[in-house]
Amino acid sequence: MRQQVLTRQRVVILVGLLAFILVPFALFDEPMSAWTLERIRGNPQVSFAWIALALALDVFLPIPSSIVSTLAGTLLGFPVGMLASAVGMTAGSILGYWFGRAVVPEETGRAFALQQKYGVWALLISRGIPVLAEASVMVAGFSRMPFGRFLAVTTLANVAVSAVYAWIGSAIRW
Repeated sequence: MRQQVLTRQRVVILVGLLAFILVPFALFDEPMSAWTLERIRGNPQVSFAWIALALALDVFLPIPSSIVSTLAGTLLGFPVGMLASAVGMTAGSILGYWFGRAVVPEETGRAFALQQKYGVWALLISRGIPVLAEASVMVAGFSRMPFGRFLAVTTLANVAVSAVYAWIGSAIRW
């Protein structure tokens, strides 16, 4: 009976985390996209800061991360745009990890075992996929993935995703 209650509790928490990500996205996607794009145009230092901040907050807000990361390459050029994108995406990953870690109960045995078995791959594969990227970092925190491993995997994946988007953005130069 206790195991069944804990399983229901985990399901409720995971559904709540997904709702926390999806509801704002559904309600505010268009205005947040316009607001974000308006803010990141400017001088390079301001653009870098807004890009990094927008991507860090993407874990909680419906920020169009692929557009922001591509625009980073357009506005800042490939290397600086990639750095701004990677810094922001990694900061967002860390925020999501700690949020997932903070909002769930301490008993996480089964989730931890699953994360240990598949977690790194789930993090790598989901980095460029909207909603899944945010959910995967929260689940990593929820399941208590070791922070060092989490940070190494997400940082490498974020640099790779950022490089692709920034390269595309630098190639199109509006």
